[in-house]
Amino acid sequence: MYLREAYGPRVAFLYGWKCLLVMDPGITAALAAGLASYVGYLVPLFLVLTAALLILLAAHGPLQAALGVAIVGLEPRCIR
Repeated sequence: MYLREAYGPRVAFLYGWKCLLVMDPGITAALAAGLASYVGYLVPLFLVLTAALLILLAAHGPLQAALGVAIVGLEPRCIR
């Protein structure tokens, strides 16, 4: 709303689509990876990956779910 009043409808429209396509899936994947890394100490990795997959599938779709699971799966290898 503020962007539309300050810069016009075109900028507000582009910002809305950028948030939908770039920021929201990225934030969801980052939160899922962070949560999975902390929960991984308490629960075996298989259960964490299954939960992350189900959450991402419900929230965004198969592409974001695959990326989120890949990030969660690669994170322990990057730390070591």
